[in-house]
Amino acid sequence: MKHYILLTIFLFFNISVFSQSLKPKYGVELSSSLKKIDTHSAVNSPALSGYIGIFSLVPLKSERFSAKFCSGLNFTSIHRDELHFLDNGYGGYGGINQGEGDYVVFPEINTVLTTLSVSVELRYYLLPGKPSWGNLYASLPLIFESKPFIDSWMLRSGFRVMPGIGYRYEFNKHWAIETDACVGWGYLKSDINAFNNKTISEYSASLRIGYTF
Repeated sequence: MKHYILLTIFLFFNISVFSQSLKPKYGVELSSSLKKIDTHSAVNSPALSGYIGIFSLVPLKSERFSAKFCSGLNFTSIHRDELHFLDNGYGGYGGINQGEGDYVVFPEINTVLTTLSVSVELRYYLLPGKPSWGNLYASLPLIFESKPFIDSWMLRSGFRVMPGIGYRYEFNKHWAIETDACVGWGYLKSDINAFNNKTISEYSASLRIGYTF
């Protein structure tokens, strides 16, 4: 966890340095997303996730390019069906039809897990200027997500690269709404052993509202 906290401090320190010449905008945002999660933990995917966090938008050399730095909390709704295994007598488990032994039942789970998310997103707006109806953008977010704050064998810490396409509409100079769809890759890291580390395909669809100070 301390690595993510240090990364968050590092990112926002760099933003404060850049702000002297690039004049970034700061704000807070709420979002809801439907996303693929750790299917290796036998939980249902996609899952609904809520997010609350702070951000900074840093314009680059052109108005059509920008970088977005975010840090906040994810609240992911988890459901896992009841699991049935056979104890093989050697400290391991097999499928329900494998050999003889005692049945081991893992109960159904419905819970909400909280994780820390830190991200850097490079963004390119497809249309010049600021059209009155909004603007489309292509994005390349790099996302670091911690393991859940409470002990859980579900949802490992992870690193995700999620290219996507989005739409942004600004109601006024403070309020804006965004929606996007992303497809990419994720690397999930287990604290148990390296054998449980996984690389998987990823996807998500999100809707967010933000307030810029």
